[in-house]
Amino acid sequence: MSDATASSGPLTVAVHASLIGATWDFGDGSRTDSGDLGQAYPAGSDVQHVYQTDTYGLPSGYTISGLLRYVVTYSVNGGPWQQLGVKTKAYSRSYSVFQIQPVAVGGQ
Repeated sequence: MSDATASSGPLTVAVHASLIGATWDFGDGSRTDSGDLGQAYPAGSDVQHVYQTDTYGLPSGYTISGLLRYVVTYSVNGGPWQQLGVKTKAYSRSYSVFQIQPVAVGGQ
């Protein structure tokens, strides 16, 4: 995330936010914590989940959510960085899980 800077009169304030962790809820009762956002498919990632059931009876699918945690610091006029605290940002979306089942068909 890029730093933000704002000035007014003689003051210039810079703000920096660093991701310190994420909590993932996969919508089926399973959760995991990670120190980062993981990697986009097809790359290997430490954020993974295997669903045990599909979303056949759920028209909107599972609701997947992520709670991102940031430590926020600020500096006034180029002075020392001060901690503002930990802030969170929630994201969610629907996700459908489909299941493929083989069917044996007799030969003729």
